[in-house]
Amino acid sequence: AYAASVADLGRATMLDQSIPPKKRYPDALKFYRQALTLDPTNKVALEDKKKIEDVYKSMGKPIPQ
Repeated sequence: AYAASVADLGRATMLDQSIPPKKRYPDALKFYRQALTLDPTNKVALEDKKKIEDVYKSMGKPIPQ
């Protein structure tokens, strides 16, 4: 349940338009990574993490750690 809550927090962060993208996406990635550490099968975290990473790759930028 905690992993799902962390993944939901990642999604809320990723979608929050009041947070600048340079902060929003790295912060969301941190939440997704934490959720996946707790539950490697968490669908929300897996899918959204991949979306963010794909955007960085498409722009030719390094994926934030």
